[in-house]
Amino acid sequence: MKLKYIYLLLLIISNKNYSQSGINTKAPKATLEIVATNTTNNEPEGLLIPRVSREKALNMLNIATSTLIYVNSILSGSATGKAVNITSTGFYYYNGTVWVKLNIEDTNTHIYNSNGTIQANRTVNLNDKTINFPSTPSSGTSHFTIDGTTFNVDAFNDRVGIGVSSPTQVLDVNGKARIRDTSLLTDNEVFPLFVNSQGVVGKAEIQPTTHVAFYATGNTTGVLSHNNFNNGTKIIIPISSANEQLNTIGATVTDNSIKVSDTGPHLISGSLNVSLRSVEDNSTIYMGINIEHSSDNGSSWNSISGGRPIFTGINTGGVNQSFTLPAVIVNLNSDDLIRFTIFRSTLTNGTLQGGQLSYISISKAYGAPGFTLSLTKL
Repeated sequence: MKLKYIYLLLLIISNKNYSQSGINTKAPKATLEIVATNTTNNEPEGLLIPRVSREKALNMLNIATSTLIYVNSILSGSATGKAVNITSTGFYYYNGTVWVKLNIEDTNTHIYNSNGTIQANRTVNLNDKTINFPSTPSSGTSHFTIDGTTFNVDAFNDRVGIGVSSPTQVLDVNGKARIRDTSLLTDNEVFPLFVNSQGVVGKAEIQPTTHVAFYATGNTTGVLSHNNFNNGTKIIIPISSANEQLNTIGATVTDNSIKVSDTGPHLISGSLNVSLRSVEDNSTIYMGINIEHSSDNGSSWNSISGGRPIFTGINTGGVNQSFTLPAVIVNLNSDDLIRFTIFRSTLTNGTLQGGQLSYISISKAYGAPGFTLSLTKL
């Protein structure tokens, strides 16, 4: 017993003099140094840390910061309080508030083998280096994404999607796109870009006549009623599908009117060539000529272009006269109607102007067609 007290006293004096202790060594090189008893045989060596259950770790009191334990069971106790992080067996140290696990089982945990959450803003400075993401997928459409569909790379088909999960083109954008600060092109050949019904952008072979409906007649369209003209009744110029010379806008002819298929601005123009015979020689004929528009299936009409030519020197033997109407731009809706009309003009008091006719027809003369009516979709 006396020998034990003497040994303890010597140990205290040694610690007091050197503040370092050693186990199996006379010259400790740190506050505590433990040297293996034998490094060659199969005897176990090492430091055995206290082993406790999660319940014990949860219930400990007055724990000093940096205390180290090994939790060997989580069957008892709960992951709450100081033990909130204890969800599996392993080494834990106390940080002054809770037990924190030492991730010594896999010190190689990183983005390449484990998911995680960035804890703060990060900046990657490449300097003169590059980042490359080689990929050789055999299937799939999403191999690199940001926030789901915000940015999606399909490395299998070499496509990039913005706002889509499965891009179908090299660049597939779901939404509006903007190109800023474009420079002036000086190439000899430039092409407009078009968009089809699926939103695919590309070039197209579109000629200037692509959006035109043109109607004309080279022969007499028929004798019109001179009696209706003489009494001031409006005469509708007969138009049929046989007069169609070109139609790439889907217009149709119905009841001597052209029905529009596309909504939007249209450039409209026309001309008229009339064959006239007067009741008396050397007559002056006042004729109103209009292109009219209806937006209610023909219930009402309004003039969108017209004129009142005055044909002088008309005699009983007949003469041909032509008139070209001013071109106009009109916003039309699908199913709107366009027609050609003529009439004998009147004074403001209703008095009919000029002489009377004994014959009137629409016919080709001097190389000019009987009439032309053109609609160009802008």
